[in-house]
Amino acid sequence: MEALKNQVSEVFALQREYFLNHLKSAPLSARKSKLKKLKKWILSHEDEICTAIHADFKKPYFETRISEIFPTVSAIRHALQNMENWASDDSAQGGLGYLFTSSKIRKEPKGVSLVISPWNYPFMLALEPAISAIAAGCTVMLKPSENTPHTSGLLKKMAEEVFKPEELAVFLGDYTVSQELLKKPFNHIFFTGSPQVGKIVMKAAAEHLTSVTLELGGMNPAVIDETADLKDAAEKILWAKAMNSAQTCVSVNEMYVHESVKEKLVDALHRAEKKLYPNGYKQGDAMSVLVNDQHFSNVKEMVTEALGKGAKAVFGGEMDDANRWISPTVMVNVPKECKLRNEEIFAPVVVLTAYSDLDQVISDLQEKPIPLSAYIFSKSRKNQKKFLARIQAGTTCVNDTTIQFAQPNLPFGGHGNSGVGKAHGKFGFLEFTNQRAELRQRTGFTSAKLIYPPYDKKWKQLIVKAFIKWF
Repeated sequence: MEALKNQVSEVFALQREYFLNHLKSAPLSARKSKLKKLKKWILSHEDEICTAIHADFKKPYFETRISEIFPTVSAIRHALQNMENWASDDSAQGGLGYLFTSSKIRKEPKGVSLVISPWNYPFMLALEPAISAIAAGCTVMLKPSENTPHTSGLLKKMAEEVFKPEELAVFLGDYTVSQELLKKPFNHIFFTGSPQVGKIVMKAAAEHLTSVTLELGGMNPAVIDETADLKDAAEKILWAKAMNSAQTCVSVNEMYVHESVKEKLVDALHRAEKKLYPNGYKQGDAMSVLVNDQHFSNVKEMVTEALGKGAKAVFGGEMDDANRWISPTVMVNVPKECKLRNEEIFAPVVVLTAYSDLDQVISDLQEKPIPLSAYIFSKSRKNQKKFLARIQAGTTCVNDTTIQFAQPNLPFGGHGNSGVGKAHGKFGFLEFTNQRAELRQRTGFTSAKLIYPPYDKKWKQLIVKAFIKWF
């Protein structure tokens, strides 16, 4: 533990000195050079990345390329193309009260940043915030998850081959490493994980008044109304629940389906299964497994509890204990007190509840913690508008799920229980940026001097009244 403490302190001091004396005043070209080197490394190690993630939880190579490598490389390209604009000063108008002044908002990097990343997308969710930090001009101390050791080890190798330790350093280990890192007065912390751990991170950050970005999760409800295209909805929902074995923060956990189309949706799911997975869910080829025995056991316990209280699986329901695999599963008649209805499942299991009144569904959802994502499948503009206007969520998507995460020009992040702050593109850049106000005043007479003391002059009182009324 003493060795860890010394290592953390040494790297933190190194990065702080480097930031203050070199990086803070370095040109944008220095940031771009780092991102270009990172992109080059990723593109030349695609197979190694796929192999590492497959070794951690049998994620298909194709899926790794579309959900880990592509979005990471895309984020770098997006930053390189837009960084000049993001980093440029913004002018600020002052009005009559600020005659003879000029004002602007200067974009400056916050400083030494900490990124604590999760296991579910172990490559992409480690590097996307790091890319934002580098683009903003910050240094990075990265703590990837111990639950995906092969990918975390590869990230450390990448850091050592691409960056100097004062630029980006990777720390491997369990929660004790995160605890040690959180003792340091970082300038910004970016955490992705559960709300429970997010509270711990936020509490630690508060000790140093460190700003945070917390990307958390939630139950992520989906409404399928009586007007929805059921074939289309079934294919989209099934794909999203099978991808990464639904170990995805924006994955649907609850489906509220109009009672008139409930059975038709289940039939549509069976047809979608035959179309999308004609050879079955081959582990490691078409579908990954759950990340470890503990997570598999927790999900199985949740399903078993619901079955014991009268629920049943109307779709899927297969479990392979030896390989930590669960088929895409739809559960019905799940009592409200069950964990499946109250905890993020993080597995290819979804609860289906039939409804007759959309207003009642919305009212029920308003009583729950704010989710990271909310979805509606509907052809009715009226229902879409009602849902979007009355539901609170970090992100929303109409007639699809999950893909809003990948839109680079949309902010991604939660609200309340599902997170603090936003990520991706310009929004991620700004999380690691201090938007510093700058005002320049002329020498000599200024409009502000009109209201300097003494205050007993009648004309000054008239000026103040005029400003209050008109300006």
